[in-house]
Parts: sequence; C-alpha cells; structure tokens
Amino acid sequence: MKPVWVTSLLLLLSSTALQAVETDETRLPLYLGLGLGVEGYADADHNSYARGRTVRLGWHNRWTGERARVGRPELHAQISHTYEQEAERNDEQRYSEHVQWFVDGVHPLRPLSGHDRPWLLSGWGWLEGGENHQQLEEREFMGAVGAGLDKRLGRGTTWDLRLGAALACNEEEKDDDRPRIAQSIGEEQLNRNGCGYFGRWYNTITLPTATEFGLNLDHYEGAHSYGNKEYRRSRAHLYMEVPLVRSHHLLRVMTRTIIRDSETDLIGFEDRLNQVALQYYYHF
Repeated sequence: MKPVWVTSLLLLLSSTALQAVETDETRLPLYLGLGLGVEGYADADHNSYARGRTVRLGWHNRWTGERARVGRPELHAQISHTYEQEAERNDEQRYSEHVQWFVDGVHPLRPLSGHDRPWLLSGWGWLEGGENHQQLEEREFMGAVGAGLDKRLGRGTTWDLRLGAALACNEEEKDDDRPRIAQSIGEEQLNRNGCGYFGRWYNTITLPTATEFGLNLDHYEGAHSYGNKEYRRSRAHLYMEVPLVRSHHLLRVMTRTIIRDSETDLIGFEDRLNQVALQYYYHF
C-alpha cells in the first residue's frame, strides 16, 4: 500500500476516533460478541463446509436506530477470533484458529439540501485485515479513503442508506496447499497486490421495536499495479438483529457471500464462499 494512502487514512480515522470518544453518551460504545457458524464453498468438488466458534470485541459509537448527523463522527472497529472445527476441508495444513479485524471511520461533513433529513456528504476511511481468515485465504489486507452519502427515510420504521466510493489498495494471498497439489499453481501465481476502487451500499431498516434488518453490499475492483494479474472481490451481507433485554443484549442471524475473481481459476472451482452464523452481542 502506498505511504500517502496510509497517512491519509490514519489521519482520518484518528480524527474520527478522538471526536467519537468525546461524545456525551451514557453507555460505552464497547461490545462483546459470541457466535456459532458454518462456512464453505458451494461449488467445491466435495463437501467443504466447516463449523466455527467466534469471539468478537468491538467499538461502535452509533447506536441501533440512531441516524448519521453532521458533526457527529462515527467509528466502528472490531476484531474477531474464530476457532474452526474440521478446518482442513480444503487445505491439509490449515490452522484451526484465525483472526479478522476492521476499522470503519465516517465523518459527516455537510448536508446537501435544506430538508430536515437531507443527504449528508461524508469523508470515509476503511482498514481491514485477516490472517488465515477464511478457507483458502492465507491473509488479506485493504485500506481505502473516499467520500460517502448518508440518508434516512421514514419516521416510525426507518430506512438508513449509506453509499461510499473510495480509492483503495489491497493485498491478498491464498493458501497454496490445494492449488499446488490439484493444479500445480505456486505461491507467485496466487498472490495479488495492487490498488483500485472500492464501493459500498449499506441498507438498514429499523422497526419501532428496535428490530433491525440489514443488507450490506461492497465491491473492490483492482485496476492498478497488478501487472498481468487481476483481482476483484464482491461481498453481500444480510442480517436480522433483535434486542433481547433493553438494548444491551442483541441476537443476530446473518448470512454472507464472498465472491473473488481473477484472470485465472486459482482453486479448481468457483471462488464463492458462503457463511451462515448465529451471533449474540452484549453492549456495555
């Protein structure tokens, strides 16, 4: 990742974090999550689904049902650790433990109209990383800096829209066990490292009962510094979140699909990973 991108992103996220901590909320934006789930490749030549148990620790200063506001920066950071059973479904030497993390900073800058609920123009920064974080993914890192739009529709039942477009740099490395054995593909052919464009479209519908439905879509299009290689990644995340006791205890059911694409078939089947999980969160 180019130094100028790293510097700009860290400045944006640091500014957002400092202002987020200075808010007068009575609750801490800290939460702890526990989850059970399965993941696997639907198009693999054998049953690739493996079970996992996940622990998450996160910080998010925007509460369920709260809308984005000018002068109210939002920071969401999360780290998760997963222990996976039967981890060797697609990799004979795959480790059972893996880690993922992300930091998402959004700073609403100004309204784009004089309405009581206008579109808001925001600055946006994103960092994410993972080590042995999904089947056949040894590691992946991404940083992005860009602009976004936020909008709330509805009164009782609300619909929050969040759009973002950014310049991004990405590094992806697949585990070479299965590709090396099945297709004689080595490490140099598997690795991807370059820059491109990152976009997202988040949708959140919140009922008067505080039950929340979400559909989050994002796409990375590698366009620069990949040489004769290519890399694209698309993700779709669908979830339902239900408060159990007041707003401190939440139960979430989620499913996510991750599609990766490059100029050649790297693993012997379509690189489409499906995930399903049941998650519990406690907000301090």
